[in-house]
Amino acid sequence: MSLKDSQTKSDELNRKTIVFSEKSAISQIENVRELFDKAVEEDCDKITIDLEKLEYLCSTSLAVLVRMKKITVEKTIEFELANPSSYILEIFRTTRLLEFFKN
Repeated sequence: MSLKDSQTKSDELNRKTIVFSEKSAISQIENVRELFDKAVEEDCDKITIDLEKLEYLCSTSLAVLVRMKKITVEKTIEFELANPSSYILEIFRTTRLLEFFKN
């Protein structure tokens, strides 16, 4: 699990990327939530959750991602779920959350 800072020189945005480093979200979700809360406290302009290594997403983890999206909307922070596998995309489609996360 890691939090990456990325500062773009052209627009001076404060961006954070939180990376799932294991296949299963359940073992990492508390750390992800803490890193997300820290990024929100730091007034980030954009928070990206990198799902590239994630192969399994339980309902608890899905609920945390929904909560994160709602918080970023309230605080006008750009939110992105990056690199989801086809399996994770199918979960978003099945739960009708694909459009929710796109907007």
